[in-house]
Amino acid sequence: MARGVTEETIKLESTGVQSNPRPAGVVYPSTAGLARVRIEYFDNIKIEEDFSVQVASLNPGTYRIRVNGDVIVYTFVTDSTGAASVMLRDNAVPLQIQPVTLIRLVEVIDSAHRPVLKGSFAGAAPAGNPTAVAVAQLIPSEKYIRGTAQFIVRPIGNAVEQLLVIELWNMHWTPQPYMVRVNGTAIGAIVVNHVARGKIAFMTNPGRHEVDLEMPLNSRFTDITQLRTIEIFDFDSKTVFFRGRFKLVSP
Repeated sequence: MARGVTEETIKLESTGVQSNPRPAGVVYPSTAGLARVRIEYFDNIKIEEDFSVQVASLNPGTYRIRVNGDVIVYTFVTDSTGAASVMLRDNAVPLQIQPVTLIRLVEVIDSAHRPVLKGSFAGAAPAGNPTAVAVAQLIPSEKYIRGTAQFIVRPIGNAVEQLLVIELWNMHWTPQPYMVRVNGTAIGAIVVNHVARGKIAFMTNPGRHEVDLEMPLNSRFTDITQLRTIEIFDFDSKTVFFRGRFKLVSP
């Protein structure tokens, strides 16, 4: 039985209709927002869906979320900084936009019925077939420890997703955590569980829940196919437990 996720995230851009006076000498973030649609499947059956909107630096007040030009989804109130976060899940999603992948246009409307933020989904889709896959054979420094590493590039919706997936077995309880270094740069750490196993995915679009621990991919690696080397090491002693080099295996 297969588990899958269909997801798309977009930026909501300011329409410029709102003017919020700022005290002189104080720097504020720009008015902005994000919107996301997400559906999770199990064995091709929808088990969960959600639609979320986050806004920042609006004029504090009451707003409505409008989708596809005429469907009012939700009314919300910002905090004193003009920020708010809205999540509609499962039965809270209006029937007119179920499944949430029917959503195209998203607008945040102020009390004067003006759109202050807007953005359009291109069409959420499940991850497509990988366009690049590389595997690194992790050479251990000790007899019984084991590990694998691979990077994957694949289309998802209107974007390209990049993942670096690392899994370790038979590791020591200490030292922990185990640091990950690629191309000479430390990008994060892995913690092993009670059976001495750990797994992590560094990815451009965390939140798909394909791996228990998902982290954003380091912004230095905008093209993951440029990864060449990987090391797993202890932060304090600098002891290296694994070394490997990525080798492209697909396409």
